Amino acid sequence: MDPLVSPAAQTASAAPKKARSPWSCACLGCLGVPLVLLLVVLGAGAYVAAAAGLADVPVFTSLVYRRPEPVHVVTVPPASTFSLLPPETLQALASAQNAGDPAALSGALNDQALQNLFAKLTQFGSQLPKPGGSFSYTIPESVLTATLRQVQLPNIPPPPGAPSAPPHAPQFPFDMAQAQIALSKEKGMEVYLPLQNNPVHSAVRLYVRPFVDQQSLSADLTEAWVGDLQIPSWITQSGQNALRAALQAADSAVKNVAVFTRVDVEDGSLRLEGTFVLK
Repeated sequence: MDPLVSPAAQTASAAPKKARSPWSCACLGCLGVPLVLLLVVLGAGAYVAAAAGLADVPVFTSLVYRRPEPVHVVTVPPASTFSLLPPETLQALASAQNAGDPAALSGALNDQALQNLFAKLTQFGSQLPKPGGSFSYTIPESVLTATLRQVQLPNIPPPPGAPSAPPHAPQFPFDMAQAQIALSKEKGMEVYLPLQNNPVHSAVRLYVRPFVDQQSLSADLTEAWVGDLQIPSWITQSGQNALRAALQAADSAVKNVAVFTRVDVEDGSLRLEGTFVLK
């Protein structure tokens, strides 16, 4: 016995230590695994929201978000309201597409609307010929952009907790006044749709490559981005299917007026070639 240590201390140190129950370790493990999974899910959600620019997420936004920019800015005269299609036709097309109604989509492009469309296109190339005559049009991206900006999209409800807009104020998902269609040989057709009232100026970017398939217009959706987040191809496949279905529905009406033989995306313009039918 050490004379410098009190008997009580020596007795306490000599007492056997109580072993930790294996059940307590198991319980800690049961609590730890769900906690880790929850943190992973929350972290992934914060990453997606930040990268897509859907919200200004502290720390994450500064690390993973870069403001999306179009391939180039399309210049449209401030007072320009030129549209290849009248507003009522554009509205009917937008409503039919949102409803997923191919019959309504085809019906909105009646023969008169299409003949008016080709009559407007004569300022970009061939005059309106007789049936069987060929045409060639070079449509500037500024005209496509001006047409896009005439589209009025359906209202969407504000997010939970957000203040309601006045009844007269439209709540569109996109800022159509800043939307544009840019054309380049390298990227194809870029549809740029800025999100409305977005704190980090995010935008949806769709890259489309049009082509002619058996005298009909078709297209591939090659890329889709939300903010700085590229949408995986297995998700964009459904968007491409919807795009092709819409073009196929429109084609049933277009073929009463014209068939296409070639479409080329050039820097700043879209070139269309084909033959008038005018049944």
